[in-house]
Amino acid sequence: GDADYLNRIWTVSGEIPFAGHPSLGTAVAVALDSLGGDPTGPGREFSFRQQTAAGIQQVTAQFGEDGWQASVHQGVANFGETFSRERVARALGLAEARMDPELSCQIVSTGLPALLAPVADLESLADCRPDFTALRELDQSPALNLYAFVHERGSRTVRARCFSADMAGVEDPATGSAAGPLVAYLQDCLDISRITVEQGVEMGRPSRLDVCILRDGTPARITVAGRCVPMMRGELAA
Repeated sequence: GDADYLNRIWTVSGEIPFAGHPSLGTAVAVALDSLGGDPTGPGREFSFRQQTAAGIQQVTAQFGEDGWQASVHQGVANFGETFSRERVARALGLAEARMDPELSCQIVSTGLPALLAPVADLESLADCRPDFTALRELDQSPALNLYAFVHERGSRTVRARCFSADMAGVEDPATGSAAGPLVAYLQDCLDISRITVEQGVEMGRPSRLDVCILRDGTPARITVAGRCVPMMRGELAA
């Protein structure tokens, strides 16, 4: 149809409609395939339209002096239910006093729902021990991400951690599908349209995502970008 390729994404428990990092990595993989697996030099740029269960997303891949950089334009943010700090704190294994006293806990989606959970400080973020039974009491979505984050007022940098029951309780070092909803949420709450998300620090796998809202059309576009590193190449034999 209107897409260059179809991208279907699974976690260990089932197929999900959209994910950020599989979108970035796939764009680089498709670009590499068009080059025969080896970029000829910096300055190569590629633009694709990928089809997922959440719709069509514009994705880009660029090879430069620092390697591959990719981005994905996510869907319009859908703001869902809000929850009390006490209930979300219980799902994070924290006392209510360790949640951000000003920001609310809310489900937001740009293709995959994320429960955004603002905590008070980096120490509280490090102490998160998710209780997935308590999380299921909040929402029954099979692929709901519990996205705890710390935002220091006046800063454009956010530290985050992501826990998801459908990933068998394994923490995710980078979650593009939650970073997009996060910038939409911060725009709504604090009029912030551009952030850098640092994630995976507490688990020893640090990542960085650059996230922004582009107002070059209607509706505005949420863009999530980051570096991608090709790790291996192989072929499936029939």
